[in-house]
Amino acid sequence: MSTILLSLIPDLNDFFSAATHQTSPSNQKETMLSIVVPLAVTSMIILVAVSFVLHRRKKIYGGLYLFSYPPLPDYMAILDDNGNIQDQLEKLPFIPEWEFPRERITLVSQLGSGQFGMVWLAEGIGISAFRPRDILRERAGGRRFSSLFDRTAKRNSYIYCKEVTQVAVKTVKESHGPNDLADLQSELKILIHVGKNKNIVNILGACTKGKKSEIWVIMEYCPHGNLREFLRNSRSRYNVDENGLITDLSQIFGPKNLIHFGLEITKGMNFLISRKVIHRDLAARNILIGDGYVAKVGDFGLARDVYKYQEYIRKSTGMVPFKWMALESIIDSVYTEKSDVWSFGVLLWELFTLGGTPYPGMSVNEVHQSLLEGKRMKPPNHCPQEICNVISRCWAKNPEERPDFSSLNETFSAILGFKPISQVSEFLDEVTNDSQNESIRFGFIKSDVENEIDTLLSVA
Repeated sequence: MSTILLSLIPDLNDFFSAATHQTSPSNQKETMLSIVVPLAVTSMIILVAVSFVLHRRKKIYGGLYLFSYPPLPDYMAILDDNGNIQDQLEKLPFIPEWEFPRERITLVSQLGSGQFGMVWLAEGIGISAFRPRDILRERAGGRRFSSLFDRTAKRNSYIYCKEVTQVAVKTVKESHGPNDLADLQSELKILIHVGKNKNIVNILGACTKGKKSEIWVIMEYCPHGNLREFLRNSRSRYNVDENGLITDLSQIFGPKNLIHFGLEITKGMNFLISRKVIHRDLAARNILIGDGYVAKVGDFGLARDVYKYQEYIRKSTGMVPFKWMALESIIDSVYTEKSDVWSFGVLLWELFTLGGTPYPGMSVNEVHQSLLEGKRMKPPNHCPQEICNVISRCWAKNPEERPDFSSLNETFSAILGFKPISQVSEFLDEVTNDSQNESIRFGFIKSDVENEIDTLLSVA
């Protein structure tokens, strides 16, 4: 700005020297002031505005980033600790990189429907090459004006991919209400920002352009359905005397595979807890079985809440999974990690009854009264004693006496004879500590090391 002002001085001198023959000294002074003062004020306003912007950028990103892109903030971490996610939707933006062209998605058949929405089996053209997390990761910290062509090419590479991939698409019902649409929008934002993990159902993209009622959330397709139906359909293949850990569950399998499902669920839940997400509906029907018979926690983003001390008091009525709920959730509507642990105990009961219905033959009122009297369900027949002990601990009346998902993960690893988590903690610290903090800002936890970690945790 000072350079511009200096360049104007010769012109101003010529102007004023010419004007001296026609104007008095007082008029000359007024003319100069009428030019210089507005320029000075404008310069000051611009300087203040630029300073404010730079100060704000440094406050938000920790640097000015004039010639490079700033890191994308971890929006889940900056939510108000005292609020729930429904009240803070504006703090969880939809990131445009997740937009996938609707015309490249074809709905094939309906997989199921719930209280407010439907899930479709669909086919996505090129979605296997659609990697918004990678684009965001590469852009953050990169130079603004370099390799623009390369970044654009990478971002649009899926357009030239003709591969057809099966996906699951969540939509609202045609007869949906405004709250139903808000729930789907909330779920979309949570799925984007919570991050990626092998043992949760991950988002692949979204179609949001057009009518709001036509929002499509594109998810991983899990070909083996939900865990409850998988167990019920597999009863003829279950052999309590089978001691091995079978990789192909279309064949005969035994208790170790059920325990391994439990291990994978604890991994998924431990990840969600680390991202401040409480499930509130953890049950076999909400666990999906993906490729390779991997258990994935699903439906965690549906109107769930993020809050201080992982605690939320439900203030509105609605359909609740009563037989899976902890005592404090039934009595006081309080939901915490430990109430999810109670639900996990019921899920283990479902596992070892091969998809049985909890509290068989009992009404909701009878279940409530039984729990208040300190009674619990009997362990399933042929359930390993170690699992019976875990179930009993999960159903402790005092939430503080229940294990957390981190310790449950270690317990299941030990039962299966896997190497304890402590033996790989040094490896995790070396490989993931720096990268995780950076990558999580893209709504993504790096999975580069997952195979290596699985190897370290595998049976010796």
